[in-house]
Amino acid sequence: MRDRVGRERLSAARAAVVAAELDVALVCGSGRHHFIGANLAWWFSGVRQLGRDMVVAVPASGDPVLLVTPSWDVQRVSRRSWIADVVGVDDVASAVGGLLRSRGWKRVGVAGRDAASPAVAAALCEARDVVLPTGHDEWSLACIERAVGIAEAGYRHLVATARPGMREYALAAEADAHMRELGADDNFLLISASQHNRAVHAPTDRVLERGDVLLGEISPSVDGQFAQICRSATIGEPDARVERAYDILREAFDAGLAAAGPGVGVPEVAAAVNAVVASYGYERYTRPPYMRTRGHGTGLAPLVPADVSDRSDVVLAPGMAFVLHPNQYFPDAGYLLYGEHVVIEPGGARALSAGPASIESTDARVAA
Repeated sequence: MRDRVGRERLSAARAAVVAAELDVALVCGSGRHHFIGANLAWWFSGVRQLGRDMVVAVPASGDPVLLVTPSWDVQRVSRRSWIADVVGVDDVASAVGGLLRSRGWKRVGVAGRDAASPAVAAALCEARDVVLPTGHDEWSLACIERAVGIAEAGYRHLVATARPGMREYALAAEADAHMRELGADDNFLLISASQHNRAVHAPTDRVLERGDVLLGEISPSVDGQFAQICRSATIGEPDARVERAYDILREAFDAGLAAAGPGVGVPEVAAAVNAVVASYGYERYTRPPYMRTRGHGTGLAPLVPADVSDRSDVVLAPGMAFVLHPNQYFPDAGYLLYGEHVVIEPGGARALSAGPASIESTDARVAA
């Protein structure tokens, strides 16, 4: 499936090149891969680059060409990419100019210009920007579903491992290693704990204590495609305030999921979430600085929707996938996380986790 879908991506890009009356589109990559950012070069090549620059050349006619650096990486890339013509170079800027001249490509478009190094950007200064078709397809959705399964397993491992006396960073390392053993190729992981959380953040050297609320934004990737779940747990049994607040988040998530579907504007989804939280007397906490957004897209593909908020102009369509998270600060319970990756299907939105999340209780015994 992977290589077939990759070739379909290139075919769609070729059609866009023809429609734009170009000879070729050059897709640039920076070597930097972001959890909430697109990586077009990886998307169209199927390869995570090692060097500073990578360029995918998609011509109006003829086969695509992949320029990679360093030159010694050509064998790895050739094994992994669905592009047959892979050229290893040590100076991508010069190689781009040589490729354009040798193929006679004069009408040149560029996608991902911001990812290019200054040298490559200078070589493409006369090329015009072009938008190539992207969006979740059969392979990226399969990767998201697998990543969600890995994230759920990572959370179960986190809950089973957490003990008073552990440091946040040690727990994060345990969870990350477990998910990589299961097939994650990367992981954006926020894990933190407090008796009264103000937000979730990167793990620190804070020591876990009995009575802590443990927060986790767990975001592994498979073949470059990230997915996310948001979870809350307690060290020992949760008190009634935390349980009540978590029930509100679960109800808010269900309302957002029910509101989402083809033809629905993203602000309607955010409004459905906010309405539930507001109905319990927390309306002022549905706005910054207590929360920022009710969800967002994740890379590898371009983020559509970029966020789930009243500022979005995106209308949902089948195939869109994003994390829906009514993460929320409560003055009596602190900040709590509840979120699932969802996909928009013809009949509505579907959460990709195995089942609804609950607030888990970890062992309150002190770690040895």
